[in-house]
Amino acid sequence: MGILAEASYIISVRNPSLDVPGFPDAKPNYPKRLEEKFADKRWLDVDDGKLLDYENAQLLLIGAHDDLSEESISITGKAALFKTLGLKKREWPTEALEGGTLTEPEMQPEAKKPEGDRSKGANVG
Repeated sequence: MGILAEASYIISVRNPSLDVPGFPDAKPNYPKRLEEKFADKRWLDVDDGKLLDYENAQLLLIGAHDDLSEESISITGKAALFKTLGLKKREWPTEALEGGTLTEPEMQPEAKKPEGDRSKGANVG
């Protein structure tokens, strides 16, 4: 799939209540609280990690560019990762991250570049 081991991505989830030709018919069984977040949007940025906890959730990953200086954009502040993913910090150990002693992954995914012109050949729905 060409997903790098380390990269920055924007993650969105498709609104399961909208029927779109070409997308799978299987839909996640979101509780009402999560369904209401979509309102009339086709895609929703993942601001609640619970959106990813349901089978058949359809995701969109957009790779973020490594160097944003050309775009005159700067990112500041600390990421609220635990809050974004809906996790309780006290339940997840952080010693390895804070101490800088991370383990090496056993397998490295092979990075692949898309072939051909990505702007052509897609079905418009």
